[in-house]
Amino acid sequence: MFSLKKTVIIAAVAIVFGGFGGYKIGSIAFEETKAPERMEEKKITEGALNLKASPAEVPLKKPNLVQVPPPAPQTSAGAGEGGKIAMNEQAAGMSVAVANVSLPVSGWVAIHEDAGGKPGKILGARRFEKGTHAGVVELLRKTEDGKAYYAMLHADDGDRLFDAKKDMPMKDVSGAAVMAKFNTDLVPTLQ
Repeated sequence: MFSLKKTVIIAAVAIVFGGFGGYKIGSIAFEETKAPERMEEKKITEGALNLKASPAEVPLKKPNLVQVPPPAPQTSAGAGEGGKIAMNEQAAGMSVAVANVSLPVSGWVAIHEDAGGKPGKILGARRFEKGTHAGVVELLRKTEDGKAYYAMLHADDGDRLFDAKKDMPMKDVSGAAVMAKFNTDLVPTLQ
């Protein structure tokens, strides 16, 4: 047990090291303000126990650095990176055969006309479910012999209706639209 003498010595040491105007309890410091009957609470932050120290005297703590990967390219439906499509050369007509489409989420295959070496107006589109499929896209206007076209993947915005303004092209890892270029063969006619 402590004697009265030891208790007085400990109290005196606490007053000397604690300062004459402040008291420290846990991680909260109380300092007297101009009016002695009011006390003000201040948080003591780690590494700043000496409140009167200059910034050069306060030890700095190394921050924990966490590497965050860059965000994946996004589509309007949030599909992220996505999909693959393969097309074969084919005859001109009112439909286009899709040899193989692989989708990470449900989406659209839209057939675009060639506009100077890049996708132009959309001739038709078909929705495919998530997964790998083959199928046929019916067109609103037929393809022409000897021309180039693009089959491009578009994300579905969730309404199951194709709208080129809402159902944006899906992007690959580099941010380019996922598409395959194909040509319509000139088919000789029999006379």
